[in-house]
Amino acid sequence: MKKLLKVNEIKSVGTKYLSAVINIQEVLEHETSLIISNCGSGKTQMVFKKLIPNFDKSKVLYLCDTSNLVNAITTSNEKYNCTIDSENIMTYAKASYIAQGDNENVWLSKYDLIVCDEVHSLVNYDNKYINRLQKILEYVTMKHENTKIVMLTATPFYFDVYCNKYNLHKKIHRLDFRENEELFKYYNKRIGYIKNYTQSQFILYEYREYFANGGKCLIFTDYIDNMKQFEARCLHLGLKPILIWSKSNKEKPLNEEQIKVLNHLISTGNLVDPYNVLIINQATESGIDITDEKVGLCICNTLNETSQIQARGRIRNNIDFLCNKSEYEDIYVYIPDEYLDRALTKDLKDELIEKLQIRNNDNKLIKWTKLKDLAEKCGYKFQDKRSRVNEKQLRVTIITRKE
Repeated sequence: MKKLLKVNEIKSVGTKYLSAVINIQEVLEHETSLIISNCGSGKTQMVFKKLIPNFDKSKVLYLCDTSNLVNAITTSNEKYNCTIDSENIMTYAKASYIAQGDNENVWLSKYDLIVCDEVHSLVNYDNKYINRLQKILEYVTMKHENTKIVMLTATPFYFDVYCNKYNLHKKIHRLDFRENEELFKYYNKRIGYIKNYTQSQFILYEYREYFANGGKCLIFTDYIDNMKQFEARCLHLGLKPILIWSKSNKEKPLNEEQIKVLNHLISTGNLVDPYNVLIINQATESGIDITDEKVGLCICNTLNETSQIQARGRIRNNIDFLCNKSEYEDIYVYIPDEYLDRALTKDLKDELIEKLQIRNNDNKLIKWTKLKDLAEKCGYKFQDKRSRVNEKQLRVTIITRKE
């Protein structure tokens, strides 16, 4: 069982980036390589500083999962003075479109190096869109005499499932740096859990002083409708949220303000004022590096562990609190101040249960005894006593915070 709320135990935080620890010759000796390293460990920097300089830049193809990441890679292209033709930086979807009908793979085979960034998404999107990316996926996992394939990810689960299915592990040289103690990594001071998105309002409420002092928050959720539900809760608390999804969404296009905020985020890493809550979905799960030091709270409203890691990885800072959605019953509970240090009658207890909206596996509101059990693990103390209320002796409960 996961701990409900804990101070994260950091064994060590390295100081080196991937460029300093990787043996690039080992990569170049193999036709196909998979490099696994934590978010923020410098995978992109390594590609531009150590890998691409070994090739004719006109024969390098850089593939990635989202248009946001295409924009970010184009910026890195200029930053590291390692110029690739911008036409050679594209999404997997675009590459798949170009490769359609090319039975001999003439287009793909003309490149000496193909970089597959966030390669887990290539598998995930291919499953999601019913084999639409299958041609690209098959090509980059094949052996080639004249083309090096280098794949990058921090979360290899989807790719490993694909490799197991088709027995590809022996064909792909695997370099896993996730446990390398020399590598730099970001940490979270506290970790907690929610069971449904309605509980996020109590986390946001608990952090009201943090927001009042200029703090900011990143929220990840799966769908645009869910993003709007989070937006409504933020507005109710007096926060200033902004929603960012895919720029290529034709049914629900971004407005001018959203595009302005997105462009500013990509170019500077900062969430522009007056916004203090950035709400994103899978379309911005990659390609955005948030270096804004005021972003110290992250809420991931998804059970998908890959998305949890990728969403947290957007924040390129140490943060105060990471809150993930969990299928376990042990979840993060916050008791609003108006229910503390007062005699709670049965009616007030029922009111609190209704307000918290914590549900069990049958989607029914939990009982008072279960709420007490969860809340005590979060640092609350329950005292049962008898008290006179409206001239009647009633059994009441007083909730306080533990010292």
